[in-house]
Amino acid sequence: MHLSRAKIAITIDEEVLTEIDRLVHDGVFLNRSQASEVAVKERLDRMLRTRLAREAAKLDRTEEQALADEVYAGEAEWPEYTAKLNEVYATEASALDPVFQSIQSRSVK
Repeated sequence: MHLSRAKIAITIDEEVLTEIDRLVHDGVFLNRSQASEVAVKERLDRMLRTRLAREAAKLDRTEEQALADEVYAGEAEWPEYTAKLNEVYATEASALDPVFQSIQSRSVK
């Protein structure tokens, strides 16, 4: 699958360029373009995850759980699916707890 690419010109700090060149020289990246693209992509991904976490922190967990329980109550005819869904939800929710707590503590200040 070939992704289309656009050529752009950027202005960059000399020290940053020196570090990019070192990484290219060390074989971490094929060239400056790849290094720049990876850096921008990773930063965009981080920004999107942070935004998602901020929005998720706005949710009332008790209310969301009550809504989820309502929906799950109607899915009793799919016990295997419901059990797996609950397992995944519990794992993901507990993994996000530190993120929620960190965001909520910053928004309280």
